[in-house]
Amino acid sequence: MLCSDLDDIPGLEQSGICYYRTGRVPICICCKIAVRPSNVHGHIISKGHWGLLPMVGRSRISKEIVTKALDMFDFIAANEDVTLPAGPIAPFPFLQLFPHDAPRNFRDDAGWYCKGHLPNGEPCLYACRSHHTMEGHIASIHSDEKRSNPYWTAKNLYTKGPVQRFFVHQAGSAFFCVTPILSGVMPDSDFDTWFRSLSDVEREQNLSQAAMMGDNDDGGGVDLSPFLAKVGWVKQLEGFSRISLMKKAIAPSPGENHLRNILAISQRYFRSISQAEVTQSVHPVHLRNLNNWKK
Repeated sequence: MLCSDLDDIPGLEQSGICYYRTGRVPICICCKIAVRPSNVHGHIISKGHWGLLPMVGRSRISKEIVTKALDMFDFIAANEDVTLPAGPIAPFPFLQLFPHDAPRNFRDDAGWYCKGHLPNGEPCLYACRSHHTMEGHIASIHSDEKRSNPYWTAKNLYTKGPVQRFFVHQAGSAFFCVTPILSGVMPDSDFDTWFRSLSDVEREQNLSQAAMMGDNDDGGGVDLSPFLAKVGWVKQLEGFSRISLMKKAIAPSPGENHLRNILAISQRYFRSISQAEVTQSVHPVHLRNLNNWKK
C-alpha cells in the first residue's frame, strides 16, 4: 500500500492526522494507527500522542477546529471495518507492523496466523498479536479439527508471521496477515501478478528468506537485460540468493513431463487464436483458457 493514499487534512497537518482515502478513515501517522472521527480530538490531546509529536506540532487545538476539519471528508460508519484488498496484502506503511513495532521484550511473541478451517471448509483468516491469544482461539474455534488428527498439536493449526490492524479497540481492531515482500510493489505489476498466482504453499516454499538466503551470492557484476531493468524484478528479489533462484527456474527434468508439455500446449493455443485476438486488450482473458489445454 502506497503513502500516496494519504491526504492532508487542512487544519490538522501539525497534529499528525491524515485521511486514508481508500479506507476512508483518519490515520495518526505519529502513533501509526487509525482513529475513529469521533475520537480524533481526544487522541490528539492525549499524553501518548503528544509524546510522539515534534515540538512544532504540540499546539493546543480545540474540538471545534477538529470537527470542522473532519467535516470536509467522507468516513466509514462508526462500527464499520476498513475493507481490505483481496489476496496477499502488502504492509500498510502508516500502520504498526508486528513483530517489528512490538516492544522489544515481546517481539518473539508478536504476530500469529491461524491455519485452521471454518465449518464451510474455507480457511480461517484469524490473526493476532500474542501466542496466548492464538492458543485460546484454537481451543475455542478449532478444537474439533485438532482432535480429528491424534498426531496434531495446536501448533499444527497456526504459524508465526507479520500482522497489522487499523484500530486499537472494538470494531475494526482485528489483526490481519500482511506480506512484507510486497512492500512498494505496484498493483498489477509483473511481480505482483506472478506472486498472486502462487499458492500459499508455493509462497511459503519459494519465497522464504530463510531457505533462499545464506549462500553468499549477491548476484553482483551481472548485466541486466533492458526488460529486467525496466520491470524492476531485480530490486524486488534483492536479498534472495541468485543461485537458489536459478535452480528453481532450471529447465524441467526428464521426469517432469507435465512441465515439459508447457511449450507444446502454448504453441497449440496460439495457433488456435487469430492475430486480432492477440492484439486486442481482451487477450489476457483468453490466456486463462490455457487451463482447458491441459493433458
